[in-house]
Amino acid sequence: LPSLAEGLPVYFQRDDYYKPELVQWVDESPFDCPEEDLLQIDFVGIRQGDCIIISYKGKRMLVDGGENFRFMAVEKYMIQQGITRFDYFFLTHAHDDHIGLPARLLNHGYIPDVQYSPYDDTEKYSSWTPYVKQLKSAGVEMVKVSGGDTVAIMDGVTLQFWQWPQAEADTMNDHSAVAMVCFGDARMLLTGDICGNAQRWLTENYPPEVFKCDIMKSPHHGNTVMGQEFLTGADPNMMVITNPRSATKGVNNQLDKLGIAHVDITYTLHCQTDGKVWYVWREEMPK
Repeated sequence: LPSLAEGLPVYFQRDDYYKPELVQWVDESPFDCPEEDLLQIDFVGIRQGDCIIISYKGKRMLVDGGENFRFMAVEKYMIQQGITRFDYFFLTHAHDDHIGLPARLLNHGYIPDVQYSPYDDTEKYSSWTPYVKQLKSAGVEMVKVSGGDTVAIMDGVTLQFWQWPQAEADTMNDHSAVAMVCFGDARMLLTGDICGNAQRWLTENYPPEVFKCDIMKSPHHGNTVMGQEFLTGADPNMMVITNPRSATKGVNNQLDKLGIAHVDITYTLHCQTDGKVWYVWREEMPK
């Protein structure tokens, strides 16, 4: 097998979907510990959009969620997986294709304890203002996160945040809160919708290597190629593109040239880690 970039190994359940020259295949899970001791991060297969569920020892966080109309598909997935509630929501930014599903979940009684976001209740963004009313009505605690913050969300699981400040950022996408999920030595970088200018700002204001990760979510659904310095700093062994492959040809070509494994979310993608290695497999969405 080819050697991958430095970082934790990412093992893939054998599947003819992956390019064999880019991945390390296994026929079964590499873990011999109880599942409850594994951090699991699922990219729900909604085809286009960020619907990410972080689970550990019975606690769960929903990251973004996608548009409102994805609710029925996501609820079927939650029923299939036995998910009845979330402890936390984390919103990277307040565009409809990220905030729509959390708002719908609130309406259907899925009430988290805490909502993390880069906003407080005084912000006047068109989608955020009515959402704040929902949160307050449901008694959800709102916590604003900023660049440099670290939050412990579960025992042994932390999120480290970076952000181009709202007052300076060119667009709402560019002030997305970027988060590194940390568990043992495992690192996954969630990039929201940051575009080229935000990627440039981050690498000009932080050493690029602070974004080093094992697995990375493509910025802005893989709609545009990534800044070279930002991507080189992150240096992932795998990229998750939250869009069908047919919609992200530029990013696919960029990653192929660099020899970085990449997968889309036409299926749900499960990522498990014990903090030492990653194990990845795909699963069809329920009908």
